[in-house]
Amino acid sequence: MIPIQIDRKSFLTCLLYEFSREKPAWETYGNFCEVMGADAIKYKEFEVWYYRFSHGNYDLDYDISQEPKTHEISQLPLTIIEKIVENSDFKEQLILRKVSRDLREIVDGQKISCESIQVVWQTDHVKCRFDNQTVLYSKKTNIKCNDENVITLSPRLPMQTRSEKDMVAWDSTCVIRVVDNDYMRIAFTDWTFPLKNPKLKLKSFIFECCGPDKRTGNSKKAALTRKYFDQFEAFLESLNHKISVEKLEIISNNPELYQIMSVLPYLKPGVLKSIRVPGYDLNKEDVDLTDIIQINFDYMYRRAQSLLAAIEKIIECDQWKQAEELHLKHNWDYIPDQHLAHFKKFHITDVFITSDKMIHLRKIFSESENFESCSITSTNGYDFSINLDAIGQSIKTGGMHVLIYHYRIPNSNKFLEFKAYHHIESINIVKKNL
Repeated sequence: MIPIQIDRKSFLTCLLYEFSREKPAWETYGNFCEVMGADAIKYKEFEVWYYRFSHGNYDLDYDISQEPKTHEISQLPLTIIEKIVENSDFKEQLILRKVSRDLREIVDGQKISCESIQVVWQTDHVKCRFDNQTVLYSKKTNIKCNDENVITLSPRLPMQTRSEKDMVAWDSTCVIRVVDNDYMRIAFTDWTFPLKNPKLKLKSFIFECCGPDKRTGNSKKAALTRKYFDQFEAFLESLNHKISVEKLEIISNNPELYQIMSVLPYLKPGVLKSIRVPGYDLNKEDVDLTDIIQINFDYMYRRAQSLLAAIEKIIECDQWKQAEELHLKHNWDYIPDQHLAHFKKFHITDVFITSDKMIHLRKIFSESENFESCSITSTNGYDFSINLDAIGQSIKTGGMHVLIYHYRIPNSNKFLEFKAYHHIESINIVKKNL
């Protein structure tokens, strides 16, 4: 668009009018340039007027050349730039590395100001959460977001305006929406860049694969999910260091054993304390070759062999062996007992409780020197008493919604306490001293 030719004061009057509509700075600038022309005013000059208007200074005859001279960040000494980067939060560091190659190298060489990363892949968008800052990447603007405050990056704004200026000023509780045809690549670049830094120390990393949607066929769904995990594994494999993460969570709508191995081997053993694996709907019978041979079912035998090989890879990882806390869904008995015994804490969800399963857990926990506690949520909590009678001595509590059972560990001064809550269909198991 050709800039509209009007006198200076009329030009600033139009800018004041746009300001009076009480829109954010980035939207005000975008609307003004859309009407007056993309090159009508430089963003730096716009910032001066916007700041003055915001503070009640409406003198349109003001000579902005009187403003104190400011330096571009690239003009500052290297030591000062490094201090700025070091004291910036992650969102600001993400912006700074987009300014220039030199700044990107400085940011990538500093300790990243980010302690948790969550990536949620959906069919039509990617949602990333860096500490308390959520960024939604999509091709369309009509993607639903449950967060109250959503800011959309307008495609009509210059890149400098969108990324290097206004994002720094946005409140950290807002959700930033990035709309671009190539949103998958942009999202992948943004959430993987901190992982390249060997100084990064994450308290938690959550990788959630919620897509594709239900309309996608099973074979295509499996292929798309595999492609996404393979892309991430290829990136991790390209790094010259293992990532420092205390808690790993992998969630998948299409869970397969390869998914945990796409991430687990690339994390620092010993640093990783907690593991949450996808909800594998497996049972001991699925990997019992003896029973399958007796049935003489070739497909089931080959599947069991494949499952056993995948499980073997997981349990032989140092990351698995040195972790202390395990989150499982549906079941646990497809994993050999001896490869569960080193964990201190367990969290098992969506379990159909039976007497045999409770006896099995009692065996694992009573024989483990490391076990401390386990929480279980059940899908059939109404009959707890039937399934708990077999595991220990009932203790009277006086409460109708709580059942307590004790099991004394043989040749020990400790016991296991099983506490079941009818109203929330859960069981807590704790090792205690006599």
